[in-house]
Amino acid sequence: MRIFLVTLLSVCLLVLFSMLVLAKIVHNQLFNHRYEFDTRIKSYTAEDFSMKGESVQTKCGKDTLKGYLYSCENPDKNKLVVVCHGMWSSKEAYMQEVGWLASHGLLVLTFDYAGTHESTGKLACFGNSVRSTDAMLDFVQSREDLKNREIFLVGHSWGGFAVSNVVAFHPEIKGVVALSPVLSMKEMLKNSTPRYPAISRAFFTFFDYLKCGKYALVDGVKNLEDFAKNGGKVLVVQSDDDGVVPYKSSLGLLRNHFGLSESQNAVNGLNMKFITVHNRKHNPHYTDDAVALLNNFYAEFSKTKKEDLGELYARSDFHAMGRLDDSIMQQVYDMIY
Repeated sequence: MRIFLVTLLSVCLLVLFSMLVLAKIVHNQLFNHRYEFDTRIKSYTAEDFSMKGESVQTKCGKDTLKGYLYSCENPDKNKLVVVCHGMWSSKEAYMQEVGWLASHGLLVLTFDYAGTHESTGKLACFGNSVRSTDAMLDFVQSREDLKNREIFLVGHSWGGFAVSNVVAFHPEIKGVVALSPVLSMKEMLKNSTPRYPAISRAFFTFFDYLKCGKYALVDGVKNLEDFAKNGGKVLVVQSDDDGVVPYKSSLGLLRNHFGLSESQNAVNGLNMKFITVHNRKHNPHYTDDAVALLNNFYAEFSKTKKEDLGELYARSDFHAMGRLDDSIMQQVYDMIY
């Protein structure tokens, strides 16, 4: 019996150690590197919206975050909108959102997270988007011409994770727009990797905590609720067929938390609004035509050899793939005002 128990314990420890090592390998593969935006992707530019830009930078730990303050003529002097990008992306991919907001009279700050495009360092961890946004908002508070403005955040996907959670560290924020947001790493892992044992997900979280500390453990449901209870405005938009961030771990989770049906779009007593759209995949604020073009591009991309991607990029209309739904953007604007 003693030999059996020792053998069983040894096997269990070996399995746990294997899961620990696997979690470390996966975490390194995802985050122990940089993301460089592919300039062959012809995104919108400041010139497309007649915007002027001021370069800005600040420190995030040992890394340097770089971004721009964009505006058109005579921007509102009382407000600032910070746009936060998604994972495996950069601020360059969100110039249409920046341009839309700036062309409607707002001063807009957008930047690359640590380890992304123009900023230095490595991605490091899942909590990096929150950590980087926290550092950039510290920079905003350090500038006399910015710190007294009403601050609103707009974030998509991993940027939605940032804006939904950084409110816990910055009470000066007035409003948050979260588009297809990750709310917590725990919920994302549970719904994206349901076949993996819970202990594997716990190990992954452990390694993220080693790299990101408190930013790895944030809970967007709690933080958005607390933010709204303290007077903050919240708008969450997601498509119910989102294949990147599962609906049930994002807007569906929020609806369940507040006991709302799919036909209910507001939380009683709080300035929180939820919009569920259909057939928009991971871009609920794009037009139907843009989503269709984007889906076709991804389908062709998956079948194209690496050496032929340049030709695919050259004949692809990335502007058409990123056209915004004015009705959704108008609701973003209305929330800010």
